[in-house]
Amino acid sequence: VRGSLEFSRLSDGINTTVDRLKQLIAEADARIDEELAMAHTIQVGFLPDPGHVARENRNFGLFAMMETAKSVGGDFYDFYMLADDILVVTIADVSDKGIPAALFMMRTKTLLKNLAEEGLSVDEMMSSANDRLWEFNEGSMFVTAWVGFIDLKTGIVKYVHAGHTCPVLYHQKEPVFVKQKLELMLGGMPDVRYHEQEIRMEPGDTLFLYTDGVTEAFRADDEVYGKERLLNVFRRMPKKHEDEEIYTKQVCQWVLEDIYHYTDGFPLSDDITMLCIEYTPQTE
Repeated sequence: VRGSLEFSRLSDGINTTVDRLKQLIAEADARIDEELAMAHTIQVGFLPDPGHVARENRNFGLFAMMETAKSVGGDFYDFYMLADDILVVTIADVSDKGIPAALFMMRTKTLLKNLAEEGLSVDEMMSSANDRLWEFNEGSMFVTAWVGFIDLKTGIVKYVHAGHTCPVLYHQKEPVFVKQKLELMLGGMPDVRYHEQEIRMEPGDTLFLYTDGVTEAFRADDEVYGKERLLNVFRRMPKKHEDEEIYTKQVCQWVLEDIYHYTDGFPLSDDITMLCIEYTPQTE
């Protein structure tokens, strides 16, 4: 509007204000991006180094990785030695996304490890974790999880399956989903009792844990990646590498590459987290 001096000044004032607002919004967005990047760095740093534990014990090879759909996510993995012969592995997925899910994730991961180190069995550990996560859970979040105690002498895996995806057990002949009793997620309701289940890994077996971001990856036509396609990745896998650590890393990379090939550039709808273990007991 340039019909008079007053309108001209008013127009200039409005334009100046709008320009300043745009500048403030851009600065706020930049600060948020910087804070999210820092949160992502902290979250990734909170996860264990895949190579550290495996290098200390040659009875297994292990690799884990996480690809977040946003800067921060609710997935996590964990692994640690309880004793010389017991390896604990965890993979989990918080129901929400973003900063709230990341905070709940960190609480859950710390709680599970503390309970395991108290000497509880895996079913006792999960029952106690569920009750504690239920307390002060104003956000009404929950966690699906698969936690296993692997005896590296016998190959026996004692585990609890709390509403999570079914792991793949690969015998070098035919990959299969681990059949198991599916129980409730953690933190959804109080006084849930979990039950210990058991499988045995034979020398050379590979156990692949993952979150639903793997099997529920979508492409542009809304078709989902699915369980059968995941099994086909294992059926096509080349001969195992002599180094267990390299092989388990390759397994995760093969799966991730197949997902990206399938989705063909379509954005991830959920976090993708994977943990792969090869059981390689050493004979004296």
